[in-house]
Amino acid sequence: MQSPLFSHTEQQSQERYVVQNPQLLRVSLTGHDDVLARKGAMVAYQGLIDFDGEYESRGQRGARARTGEGLDLMRCSGQGTVYFANLAQYVHVVDVDQEGITVDSAYVLALDSTLHTEVIAVDSQYGISGSGKYQLDITGRGRSP
Repeated sequence: MQSPLFSHTEQQSQERYVVQNPQLLRVSLTGHDDVLARKGAMVAYQGLIDFDGEYESRGQRGARARTGEGLDLMRCSGQGTVYFANLAQYVHVVDVDQEGITVDSAYVLALDSTLHTEVIAVDSQYGISGSGKYQLDITGRGRSP
């Protein structure tokens, strides 16, 4: 593949998630564990990868209807390599432990399929302008870029 997006030297690693360059994530799929990724974030792939763009649980549909907050995900499965990017945002890989992490869904690029997501209400005693009233709570054990 040739593109300025891929102009950086490929990072050599056996890890599942590798920050290929500051704005591009490389995910290795081995056929065992699926990855959930933001719809429309896949920029390239190599190998035998299946994409299920209709991935959404009943609970997620209900939460989106009530709150307007949510994350449109696609399930990526198979064997190969997938490259993800979103609006030139910088990529960081975060280890999620059992306590979880709460984030704005606009900044989630991908996550292990073993993680659970739920929209929660966030109260702010300061009424910070521009911060959402609802956020995405990610729990379980796994990684999320």
